[in-house]
Amino acid sequence: MYITLVVPTITQYKKLHRMLATVSEGTRRPDRIVVIDNGRFGMIDIELSDFYGLYDEWDVQPKNLGVAGSCNLAMRLAAQQPGGWWLHANDDIEAGKSTIAGLEKATESLPNQIMFNPVCAAGSAFTLFLMPAQRAIDEIGWWDAEFFPAYFEDNDYAYRMQLKGYRHVDVPCDGYIHHTSSTKRAYTGNEEEWGHQRSRANRQRYIDKWGGPPGEEKWKEPRKND
Repeated sequence: MYITLVVPTITQYKKLHRMLATVSEGTRRPDRIVVIDNGRFGMIDIELSDFYGLYDEWDVQPKNLGVAGSCNLAMRLAAQQPGGWWLHANDDIEAGKSTIAGLEKATESLPNQIMFNPVCAAGSAFTLFLMPAQRAIDEIGWWDAEFFPAYFEDNDYAYRMQLKGYRHVDVPCDGYIHHTSSTKRAYTGNEEEWGHQRSRANRQRYIDKWGGPPGEEKWKEPRKND
């Protein structure tokens, strides 16, 4: 199995460094590690030498793609390898030594499922997960980048998976840790209120799209906004 780990980040470089270090310390290193940097453009300068050996490609974006946009880019990158698997990771997680190996093994016993994530007492299924890239594109489709910059894009994708008969598979993995939202921590000053406004707007967008909030959807086909 060829695994491409893609990590979106926006200015949370200390957390990112720790996350990449825990991945490198694991028993199964991804075959390719790509950082999607949504925050370095004109905002924060860092020494990439500090990350030596922890990544293969560092992709600086000209603007913030948001979570869904970053996931779409990640799927395209992972699908470059025929039969390749996409490993998504938030920049605020720490992988245990056997986390990635455990996810890889789980795909062998449940080959008909499409998303595998480690069990974590805190956090959601979308902080770290493994998916067959091209199959996810073909069967579930792209992430909805209208949920910008974050919030409810994961609920939207999960519901679309459910409609296709899939579920995310919880995999016991020792040592996996998810810290609190790095998206919210990246906000400063007026950006915090803007973030709350976007969260409320995206919740309403979800309701308008599916007829109800997550868990109370009424429709099996999305309603398109005019």
